[in-house]
Amino acid sequence: MPAPALTIRRLTEEVHNAIKAQAAAEGISAEEKVRRVLNERFAPKPHSGLGDELCALADSYDLPKDGPDFERIRDDVDPATFR
Repeated sequence: MPAPALTIRRLTEEVHNAIKAQAAAEGISAEEKVRRVLNERFAPKPHSGLGDELCALADSYDLPKDGPDFERIRDDVDPATFR
């Protein structure tokens, strides 16, 4: 089965030239450039897990890699008792 195809008509000359110029700068065809732009915008993104999301959130806060450094005060702490 052939891959789906798309024809785009009535592009402005400026847009067409910009696509060709960017494609040439990257050493690819204009068709490949448009394919990449469409894939970047519309292809489904892989779903990351909750752990990946939490790590990304923590990384955004510029915390020390070995964790926060705080003094633990253990005054007035009763040990746990189990019966």
